[in-house]
Amino acid sequence: MIFLAPVFEKLPKPVLGAVIIEAVVLGMMDVPAVQRLFRVDKFDFSIAMLALLGCLAFGVLRGIAIGVALSVLWLVYVSTSPGMRELGQVPHTHDFRAVLEHPDY
Repeated sequence: MIFLAPVFEKLPKPVLGAVIIEAVVLGMMDVPAVQRLFRVDKFDFSIAMLALLGCLAFGVLRGIAIGVALSVLWLVYVSTSPGMRELGQVPHTHDFRAVLEHPDY
């Protein structure tokens, strides 16, 4: 590294920034996992992208704090608002089923 420092000294800073970004994207970020997250759960993908943008805009620590805060807020929201289904009684039984799944009840 010491011998190559004079070579990199003459490169413009945007080029060095591009080299660092490329190393981070390929080395530290699991691109297939992010693509899978996009296909499976769009909201979790959006939280991950907001955390990534927070890291790029405000620094790593603040970006991680943004991701953690958004995840905790989402967890609180999901925990405090459970899904409620309207139930209907199956004719001639004591069973109940969701009306949306079985509209004839």
